[in-house]
Amino acid sequence: MLGQHAKGNKNRSKATNRLRMRKGRSVVHKTIEDNYTAVVVANHEALAQVLDQLQQTPVVPAALRPLANAINLRYEDFSILDGAQAFVVGKKAFHAALWTTSPVTLALSADCNQLGGVGGELSQLTGGVCDVLNPITEFCDLVPSYQLPLMPTTEVTLLQATISVLPRLQLETLQSIGAILKGKSQVLDKSNFNFRGSIPNLSGLKDAAGGNALRNVVSVQNLSTLNEESASSISSAEVAFIMLQLVNGMKNLQAKAIEETPLSLSNVVLSKDMDNKDAQARLCVLQGNNNDDDEPMGTLCKCAHGALTDMLPATKITPILADILQQERAESLSKAKSVLEFVLWGPSDVALSGATKERELALQRWLDLERATVLHGLVRTRVELTVYDECHLMFLVRSTAKMMNDAAKIVCSYQQQQASHE
Repeated sequence: MLGQHAKGNKNRSKATNRLRMRKGRSVVHKTIEDNYTAVVVANHEALAQVLDQLQQTPVVPAALRPLANAINLRYEDFSILDGAQAFVVGKKAFHAALWTTSPVTLALSADCNQLGGVGGELSQLTGGVCDVLNPITEFCDLVPSYQLPLMPTTEVTLLQATISVLPRLQLETLQSIGAILKGKSQVLDKSNFNFRGSIPNLSGLKDAAGGNALRNVVSVQNLSTLNEESASSISSAEVAFIMLQLVNGMKNLQAKAIEETPLSLSNVVLSKDMDNKDAQARLCVLQGNNNDDDEPMGTLCKCAHGALTDMLPATKITPILADILQQERAESLSKAKSVLEFVLWGPSDVALSGATKERELALQRWLDLERATVLHGLVRTRVELTVYDECHLMFLVRSTAKMMNDAAKIVCSYQQQQASHE
């Protein structure tokens, strides 16, 4: 009997060991540290899966799903709205239109050599996220020449064109968005302006005492490392988020060995879903889109610097980013991206004193907790995520303690310089 009991214990021990070794993802660990590490890894992987699904599964509005499955589409199946002015961006013209009774936006290009030319560029956006700008469908057909951008003749002819069908969008240039923000920064009333994402726990979680809750839950809060929650800090968050998307777009071009883009940034378009006025504008950098071959070109850093200093309102982060971009080094765009993400979403309550190893350990703990908090919010409430949420998820999934520490040192160094001059 005793031998059978010992044998049973031995078998249970073997089963437990097998459980510990299974694919490195055990649910039984020898130490609390092992359990903590397993949970951290699982949270990170779960967030990465959410981001991957978000980027690879564009959402088609229910009313337009039949359009996505339609075959043999013709241009005459759509009605361009009377009196609506086309939005022209380089070689592409965007028209408000109807498909039966459903509102859509048509992106027309006279180049029909490659289907997916417009949509492919639009979907590159901020690194792959593309639910609003992702074309529902594309096809080639004959289009009246006057509906195409900047045709050299006044004679009305039919020309072969690529037609990309998108949901109805509100479109703006970077210059027009900058002008709106410059005006808004002077009259902005924080009480009626919402700049935040959709994920629960990311939009203003504070405890009743207003003290020690998660402090990185409002989109502007780490601009309180430039510490104020005023109208100007919200404007700073808007500028930071536009610049983050622009830098992401420039990094996409850089990855394709494209080193220059128009200084006017005529190849940049921002869009909002007409059905979601509160969402942040989604920025897209189009490739090979300039009409004038003689248009002045500049390096990617120079163009980003021009957007920051000439087109967008000055904020407290402007001089920090301007200094990084003016250096025009290979890593300048990556460094600017890290600073922007830290300013938008990094911690404001983690002590950044002590040795580098201690700082990085504190930042890693914060990152682990933030990933768990966001994952909990996603599981608890199903919401349609905005481009702001997508970029936030990209930060949580791809950022590291070292990257945040380097960004924090840049911000802190600038603050110390400012303090010494006062």
